[in-house]
Amino acid sequence: MSFCLIGSLSIFQVLASNADSLKTRLGFANQHEKASILNQLAKTYLSISLDSAADFSRKAGMLAEKLGQTEQLAFSKKYLGITSYYLNDTSLALQYYNDALRLFETSGNEFEVSNTLNNKALIFYANNNFEQAIKLHQQALQIREKLNNPDAIIGSLINLGNCYNEIGDNKSAITYFEKALEINKLIDPKNLKNALVLGLGSTYSVYGDYYRALELYNQAIGLADSKQDFQSLVALLNNRGNVFLKLGDLKAAINDYEQAIKNQTNVLQPGQLSSLLLNLGNVYLQTDQYQKAKTLYYQAKQEAQKTDNWQVVARAMLNLSLIFDQLKQSDSAYYYIEKAYNLPFTQNNTELNTTAANIFGSHLEKAGKLPEAEIFLQKAYHQAIYYKLMQEQAKATLNLGNLYFKTNRFYKARQYLEESLKINQQTGNLDLQIKNLLLLSTLSEETGNLNAALFYQKNYAVLYDSLFDIKKQEQVSQVEGRLNLRLKEGQLENQRLLIEKKNKELYLQRARIVYLIVITALLLLLILILYNRKQIKTSRNQLKLEQEQLETEQRLLRAQMNPHFMFNALNSIQAFISENNSLQAEIFLSKFASLMRYYLDSSSKSFVSLDEEIAGLKLNIELEQLRMNSSFSFEIKLDDSIEATECDVPPMLAQPFIENAIKHGLRTKKEPGFLSVSFELIDQQSMRCIIQDNGIGRAAAKISTGRKSTHESKGIAITQKRLAIIWNSKFQREFLKISDLKNDHGEADGTRVEIILPYKN
Repeated sequence: MSFCLIGSLSIFQVLASNADSLKTRLGFANQHEKASILNQLAKTYLSISLDSAADFSRKAGMLAEKLGQTEQLAFSKKYLGITSYYLNDTSLALQYYNDALRLFETSGNEFEVSNTLNNKALIFYANNNFEQAIKLHQQALQIREKLNNPDAIIGSLINLGNCYNEIGDNKSAITYFEKALEINKLIDPKNLKNALVLGLGSTYSVYGDYYRALELYNQAIGLADSKQDFQSLVALLNNRGNVFLKLGDLKAAINDYEQAIKNQTNVLQPGQLSSLLLNLGNVYLQTDQYQKAKTLYYQAKQEAQKTDNWQVVARAMLNLSLIFDQLKQSDSAYYYIEKAYNLPFTQNNTELNTTAANIFGSHLEKAGKLPEAEIFLQKAYHQAIYYKLMQEQAKATLNLGNLYFKTNRFYKARQYLEESLKINQQTGNLDLQIKNLLLLSTLSEETGNLNAALFYQKNYAVLYDSLFDIKKQEQVSQVEGRLNLRLKEGQLENQRLLIEKKNKELYLQRARIVYLIVITALLLLLILILYNRKQIKTSRNQLKLEQEQLETEQRLLRAQMNPHFMFNALNSIQAFISENNSLQAEIFLSKFASLMRYYLDSSSKSFVSLDEEIAGLKLNIELEQLRMNSSFSFEIKLDDSIEATECDVPPMLAQPFIENAIKHGLRTKKEPGFLSVSFELIDQQSMRCIIQDNGIGRAAAKISTGRKSTHESKGIAITQKRLAIIWNSKFQREFLKISDLKNDHGEADGTRVEIILPYKN
């Protein structure tokens, strides 16, 4: 498939020419140069054809791996990650980025480490995991500041601003955007980055600082127009149109939207036109120009279907249903709301599904289909509460109150109307408050509560007058805002010159302070390094020797365990075959092979993911269970708060204690035994692993064996050493605790082992 990201045809032709030149070079290159050229081709084709980009990346990766070219292999993984991201396979993209990050760290390419962190953050941003996106962007920013790369620093600051905007922290967003703007003006004052202008302009608009937003947009639009950067021009015109719409200048807003639509025909990237048509239709809908709005919604729906933009399709159809409701064309309204509601995208999008259910219920209520309306409105109500959609909750409660009033269920009607009023008072929605008060007044009068009816009627009258005054004031403010904009246009150039002068003075002042701080810090660091170097080196060598010794002991312990376990397992398989129980033999052999694979994979690792460790433990216990003819049952429990795929644990830390529980506690138990392995979260830094059996107990086990077993004590000693290295200075001996369990009669009732592990190591 082709996927184009370029703003003009001339740039596309330049890229194609570059690709041809690289292909020519590839034909004459020696073996060691080819991986680099293939990666350059992959990078070029990211803007032309994603399939070709992925193909060149794979070839570069195979060649780089063969020749041991770590950095070229890293670039190959990076470009495969980008192609997967553009193809919406974010899970695969994340895998490639993780591989690339590890390889770039190995090769010492810090700049590409920052770029890969940035790309990973964009995946989390796209999946609405803004906390993780912020964390990764900040890591990338630290590296870029260390490398003193202004363009990359600006990119990280913009990304952080966008993340904070998404979580509603506009104050932090402005801080990051303005810092990026300050750097941008220092390095290239005549060329502001469009992503910065779009982010900062939108944030200014949220704060109501429309003048500063328009100032940014006007400058950037002029620059994008002169460069014929149509893609940026479309986005900037759309955002400026939104500002004009908030200022009440509908003529200017419509003009910008129409210009954006016109310029969209020059953009090779599809998909944006449908959103622009939807925006323009919303302007006409707000001004009750239903015919123009209908035409634009039809066009938006058709364009969105071409590019599979189902969110725009759904919203266009929902808005069409609202128009037909206003025009009293009930059949057409029902047709569009039903189609929008039944779209798979709507069903899978909780916010859109709640909105659609609200609109559907409201339409059915107006059409007199009250039982069906109640079903949809109750669904919208419960979803709005669950997903914390306060506006939709307010609408649903108002609609339900009206419905129950119509069906003479006055108690329920009052409950929902009062809930709706409370929400609308919290959110400041005066229009819906007025509807709440009017309905509550009518309801109170209908039920004979004249005092309440008078109370609500008075509040309704006061609020209605207040809303009228507010709207008049908004109109005056909009006129004043437009007048101020025109008055300030003449002062714009002088302000820019003053700002530039102040910025230069601030930069020089800050530079002097920074230089002094850096020189002082370097001197102090040098002294500290010289003083502590020998001690640090000695400590590291000692720690390394201790860790290597522990890992050797651990491997020896595994080596002792595995032959014994393998011998028992093979005997069991032989027994199943001898008994002609081929199905059990196949099951046992399959589980045995999987467990051996896990032993091999984990033997060279210090940590594995918790879900992998649980799978290994489960296989081990199931094999012992099969071998012992299911004489015991077991369960493995995982706390819902633990993210097993994200949490790393030392491999086979619990295995020796599980083996002891089965071998010494459950094997000789006359009654059916039970083994429990659980992982529970203690706090954000630690978790507990519990191994508990209802066997004969340690004392009885020693008697039954007729000798003292040293296996357990050796396992305890090694486990404590492993925990000491993992926890470092935080280690306590209580992190490994073994308890003998007793029943009500004081008799042995099994053994309990508790191991405290770090969470998210």
